[in-house]
Amino acid sequence: IRVRQAILYGIDRATILRDVFKDGAQAVPCGDPYPMYWPADVNAYDYHPEKARELLAAAAADGISLEGQTFEILTYYTAQFDKDVLNYIQANLAEIGIQVTPVYLSITDWKPRVHEKGEFDLAYRGWGEGIDYIGTDWYVKGNEWGIDDPAYETLSANMHAASAPADYNNAR
Repeated sequence: IRVRQAILYGIDRATILRDVFKDGAQAVPCGDPYPMYWPADVNAYDYHPEKARELLAAAAADGISLEGQTFEILTYYTAQFDKDVLNYIQANLAEIGIQVTPVYLSITDWKPRVHEKGEFDLAYRGWGEGIDYIGTDWYVKGNEWGIDDPAYETLSANMHAASAPADYNNAR
């Protein structure tokens, strides 16, 4: 978990938002874009390269060293915009000692490798199903992550059945 946390602390989202998104986007700490639904104790993992290095050093002390390794960031996005984001991420992670290489795949190569076989180090992908999308396939039987949460299935069904914003909010 320390390596994952280090990666999150090592990415300067504010600079990416300013330089690539031209301040036209917002970083969110979880899959829900609405702050009113974020857990009170959510960690936004603001850019903190020193903390990232500390976490990597602690992981190395426990035998998890990334020295000499290069990790692939797989993506199916090939627009210059996405390449710019990945260039920033690559440079940020290099500053904390993690070497990554973006790999641009066709969507037909992406799906079997990432979704079906789970053969990837890191992935850069989007999430844009619309404002009522809540990732229902993540927490149900048979998903690729092996998570099964019947309470979430019920919550999801109630949210998707809502026909008015108040009903949607009440379902949450």
